[in-house]
Amino acid sequence: MEGSHALAGVAYATLSTYPLFLKLSVFHFSATFLQTLSCSSMLLFKEIRQTYFRIEISSANASLYLALVLLTRSTLISLIMKCGFRVASCVSLLLFIPLYILHAKLTDLFNQYHAGTYLIDWLNSNNPQHSRWTSYNGDVKDKVIVMARLEEEPVHWVKEELPDWQRAIYTVNPSKATNADSHRLKTPLNKGHESMAYLTYLIDHYDTLPSTIAFIHSHRSGFLMAWHVDAPLHDNVAALRSLRLDFIHRNGYVNLRCNWNPGCNKNHRYNAHVTEDVWSEIFEGTSTPPLNSSSSPAQGKESNNTPDKKSLQIPTQTAAACCAQFAVSREQVLHRPREDYIKIRQWVIDTDKNDAASGRVMEFLWHVIFGKESIYCPDEELCYCQVYGQC
Repeated sequence: MEGSHALAGVAYATLSTYPLFLKLSVFHFSATFLQTLSCSSMLLFKEIRQTYFRIEISSANASLYLALVLLTRSTLISLIMKCGFRVASCVSLLLFIPLYILHAKLTDLFNQYHAGTYLIDWLNSNNPQHSRWTSYNGDVKDKVIVMARLEEEPVHWVKEELPDWQRAIYTVNPSKATNADSHRLKTPLNKGHESMAYLTYLIDHYDTLPSTIAFIHSHRSGFLMAWHVDAPLHDNVAALRSLRLDFIHRNGYVNLRCNWNPGCNKNHRYNAHVTEDVWSEIFEGTSTPPLNSSSSPAQGKESNNTPDKKSLQIPTQTAAACCAQFAVSREQVLHRPREDYIKIRQWVIDTDKNDAASGRVMEFLWHVIFGKESIYCPDEELCYCQVYGQC
């Protein structure tokens, strides 16, 4: 009997992961239920309850969980009356553990997608009084958008909505007509996702770079398509209009996503894509070779042949907010010689990794390539203030 009491305690503890006002809604039933527990199972319940009470959820899911809790409450009461505590305890575990796992997954997705904020912005999209991101009023004129696109993707919005930006839009899967058009930009290979276009631009325009370069994706907005854009309604136009170009010039590099999820959370920092072998392959032969590699300067000795080389320690952790949209200053790009970008692009071409895998590697190395530490995760609020002026 004590075993069933302990299971009941676990079931209630799982309920306790919900917000306080939801816990109160089942308090009466829980109190009655707990009166039957033995002293030993009560001690177990208290220990588990103290642990799980620290877990909270966002209010956006309140109505859903309230309905689930009320339904479960009535179900448990019915089972207790008909079948006794043992069956009720088993059903509690079968019901609440999957719901808790589902809740954790949904909460993570809602955080990634800014689901609550997106819904509010969408409902107020026609309300002129609804607060929106303010545009940047700086006087930087020489700025360019670099983009990789599929032939079938519409990109007219860039010229229409951001006419003050230059455009370098590369087609990665060109048709015969596009290949024959000398005015259309193409990549040498459709591999590495957007990285092939980004690197090709830096190589081809190294001597004539504008002062600010924004590397972005081809989709303008959309809840599912552009979820990684932090601006209202995941709109790249709003993001680029608000982008603080003066901060880019001071910082050298900025990630256009401030939300840490995914990429910067503690459990994301042991990056499976950036291994020691990959790190060595990419940076070997560049101006920042891996430490102790054949091309790095000898420790304790000056090298007349490699005065500008700065060896990079192979990190145990690599992290940055996803998803390969960022901006850099011309000065930051020029900290590396053109040959570095040629070498890195050649790695993308030659590696056995496929399009997606090689692109994922590059996604988590851009900040390192442009001079930041292996973990580049600015505080979210500070990031929104410095990068977009949302202070």
